[in-house]
Amino acid sequence: MKDLSALYLDTIFQYGNISQAAKALFISQPYLSKYIKNLELELGVELVNRQVTPLTLTYAGERYLS
Repeated sequence: MKDLSALYLDTIFQYGNISQAAKALFISQPYLSKYIKNLELELGVELVNRQVTPLTLTYAGERYLS
């Protein structure tokens, strides 16, 4: 299901905000947050840097998209 994950990550990167990304994807913000968190747990790496505003992808997140 990498295509869906890549779409979600790319949209978060474009908007820099999970709420706005969820709105653009027509899904709920809690669902998107949980989806990304579960993906990070599954992969064992952090994909989104939540320490900065706007949100950015970590190196692992960038590599995941490429």
